[in-house]
Amino acid sequence: MALKRVVVDTDVAVGIPERDVDDALAIIMAANSASIELCGITLTYGNDSLKNVERSMTELGSVAGLAKVKIAAGARSCEDLGKDTAATALLAEIAQGGRMTVLCLGPATNLASFVEADKDLASQIDEVVLVAGRRRGQRFRTGNYARSHPDLNFENDPEAVRRLLNCRLKLVFAPFEVSSKVWITDHILDLIECNGTETARYLVDKCSPWLAFWRQTFSTQLRLIDGFNPFDCLAVAWLTDQDLLFWEEVEMLIDEDNYDAGEMMVQGTSGSKKYLHAQQMCSRVVGAGKTDGGIALPGQVKQHVYIYDVEREVFLERLITRLR
Repeated sequence: MALKRVVVDTDVAVGIPERDVDDALAIIMAANSASIELCGITLTYGNDSLKNVERSMTELGSVAGLAKVKIAAGARSCEDLGKDTAATALLAEIAQGGRMTVLCLGPATNLASFVEADKDLASQIDEVVLVAGRRRGQRFRTGNYARSHPDLNFENDPEAVRRLLNCRLKLVFAPFEVSSKVWITDHILDLIECNGTETARYLVDKCSPWLAFWRQTFSTQLRLIDGFNPFDCLAVAWLTDQDLLFWEEVEMLIDEDNYDAGEMMVQGTSGSKKYLHAQQMCSRVVGAGKTDGGIALPGQVKQHVYIYDVEREVFLERLITRLR
């Protein structure tokens, strides 16, 4: 069976205090998956500045032995949408080598810039998996903590997502709804570290303070938060563990709304803003690893995919194996 040629577009920030570690887990998960050929990694702003993201990726690549994987920096902010960068050049280079899938783990600025610059090469993309989206009215909350999370990747560059929606690309959304159901606890970290490689020990060393930060930040008197969600790993799961996922066909709409306008967000203030909403196309639900056999007719745009659940215990077992 041919390997899936994959590019990871990431705002990895592992090793930076109080910054997400899940990009790093997702990169190692993909690199250690037998079904994936990791062809390249493109870097973007998001979890931190592009400069700090580059520093984080350099350290992770050194520890994880990713020297043969091509890495290129791209957008510094949403203001770079439409600009040529080393990241868009690398995407073009990899597309020239054949079909590919893009895992978009941060703002979609790099990918949208590439797609608009060269639509012929962009047609080499089989599908794009984005960590973004929600159902209408859905708030992103951890436990019963009062503040919500924003849909950060989307909200950092809504225009980039709008441009991708207007292209004839298959988009798969791995949103907060599914990733918030999976928890990395101290027990899971112990299993990753036990008899693990140097990379596994490095990941656990960086994940432990992140877990402590979540415990301290999101725990309340009513509920202890004793883990963190590995958001980006659920995007990789679409390529590696699709048999464990539940999804449905949707139309994705960008709407202006304010249903969390009165809240103070975890990452800043909220207000009237753009939301990326999933609208179910029909009553039919697609089960774990099953499709409905639908094929887009010539001239039609394929409907997008929205992942909403996962068989979490089996998924965690497989994740532990790959990260070790």
